[in-house]
Amino acid sequence: TPLYTEMLVYEYLEFAADMRGLKGADAKRQIKRAVEQTSLGDVVGKEIRALSKGYRQRVGLAQALVHEPPLLILDEPMSGLDPNQAIEVRDVIKTVGKERTVILSTHNLPEVQVTCDRVLIIARGKIVADDTPKALSDRAGRPRFLVTLLDEGDKSKGAFQELEKVGGVDLLRSLESLRGELTFEVIPKADEDLRPAIFKAIVAGNHTLIGLSREGQNLEEIFRQLTVGKQA
Repeated sequence: TPLYTEMLVYEYLEFAADMRGLKGADAKRQIKRAVEQTSLGDVVGKEIRALSKGYRQRVGLAQALVHEPPLLILDEPMSGLDPNQAIEVRDVIKTVGKERTVILSTHNLPEVQVTCDRVLIIARGKIVADDTPKALSDRAGRPRFLVTLLDEGDKSKGAFQELEKVGGVDLLRSLESLRGELTFEVIPKADEDLRPAIFKAIVAGNHTLIGLSREGQNLEEIFRQLTVGKQA
């Protein structure tokens, strides 16, 4: 166990402040601010080794914030966290990001999509994408359509075949659905809006449509396009 884990949270932050040249009242003021930013007030008197992984991540953030750097680089900050801890740390990162630039280095692309305002994808040492998550998703490759029907038993069995007949469909698959529903993913051959044709096919088949949406690709699909194969 590293020796620092045997220190109290406040002692560790005092050490971090001292390493950055902060002394006396200045150190106390900066530590207080870092503790408030990372919501560590309830644990400043505890040993670091007694904290959960989520709180340890917060302690790491606090020591990096003590001297108020204009730029903060975080390497896989969500690694090993359970969903609740990840949400807490994500909220801290968003709060910190309102006052300074935060660079998140990670391969956790779903986390990037919900946390970051700007995405840079690097392949073979070169930047191959630089945009907002939404803009990347909207412009990359083909769209996808999600079709949700009311599950009406035998009456719904022909829905898959009817969607296959829609002009311009390249890929059709059934997705896991909520009870009482049937959900399909439709990928077009080109960047074409198939919603009107899908709607007509569902109505003609006498099925009950309860959801139809067009979505961009997620960041994982975009990342693969830009970093693997001929496109990369």
